[in-house]
Amino acid sequence: MNNQTSVSFAKNRFYYLDFLRVLSAFAVICIHFNGMKCSAFQFGDFESMPYIVVYCFSGFAVPTFFMISGVLFLDNSKKITVKRLFTKNIIKHFICWILWLCIYALFYYIFNMDNRMDFDMFIDRFVYHLWFLPILIGIYIFIPLIRCVTSHKNMIEYFLVIAILPSVILFSLNLFITLKEIKHLYSSFILCDKMKYIMYFILGHYIHTYGLKRKMRIFVIASGITSFFISFLIIVISYYQSSEFYHNLRSNFIFTTFFESLFIFCIVKHIFNKYCMKEKVLQIIVFLSKYTLGIYVVHVLVIHVLNYFPIEKIIFFHFAISPLVSPLIIFIISFIISFILHRIPIVNKYLV
Repeated sequence: MNNQTSVSFAKNRFYYLDFLRVLSAFAVICIHFNGMKCSAFQFGDFESMPYIVVYCFSGFAVPTFFMISGVLFLDNSKKITVKRLFTKNIIKHFICWILWLCIYALFYYIFNMDNRMDFDMFIDRFVYHLWFLPILIGIYIFIPLIRCVTSHKNMIEYFLVIAILPSVILFSLNLFITLKEIKHLYSSFILCDKMKYIMYFILGHYIHTYGLKRKMRIFVIASGITSFFISFLIIVISYYQSSEFYHNLRSNFIFTTFFESLFIFCIVKHIFNKYCMKEKVLQIIVFLSKYTLGIYVVHVLVIHVLNYFPIEKIIFFHFAISPLVSPLIIFIISFIISFILHRIPIVNKYLV
């Protein structure tokens, strides 16, 4: 084999999904670290700007995770039985969720030994990221039904239209427009969180299986780039206005996040399909991808531990590079922990 190889050197693996998984894991850390730093700054503090910028450009992370899962679980060429879903996916993720809740509860108790246990603080500050697992479990339960829809292209397109309308369009209008009619229309069409994320789940499968026509690709690219800048502008403007509005602007269903996620997914898929990658590079991507679940569940714990020893002050990071360098250090430490846990029997089956 020569020193370069296409993504097809392992025919059954799509390497762009591995890269997206690693990129999204890093982006999640950027969101949580920089979001925490933003909340600590005072009004008008110039040093908050780099943190806000990185925070804005990382919003694609969670939707992309669901789109990746959709590609893997909705492939009609693969037979996925209900038994396999429950034994290999649902039960495993449920146990993983419960065990990490217990681990975080233990560390919460250690970090707050002088204070009484506060359930709301525990949820808001320690396990705010673990919501991803029960939502994913809920979608797994519906996979046999979802696969009935995704077996036909027309049915997928119909579902995406009726899902995107309330989940993205009406949500965004409801956020920016104060007309009572819009709010009433949104409340009439509102879907539960599981239904909303199924939209991303199916969307990933659709783009992977059928692709997008040239005009649609151009639209996605233009919308994605525009959304990144719009997201930055409105978040900066609203940063000091309304905490509730500011929080909604980073929702996974606002139109900017939706188009940013589409853009990242499509551009990475295009690059990996069009250009050859060195086999060594692909091996590194696959290697890192294997540990992303562990990185995801443990990274908040790493952030809290490092918060007692602010890494910017220890290593003398300038505030302009800390929003990227600090998450990178957190990513590396989380990877090491995940790597170690993967080497422990039984633990590697349920914790990571």
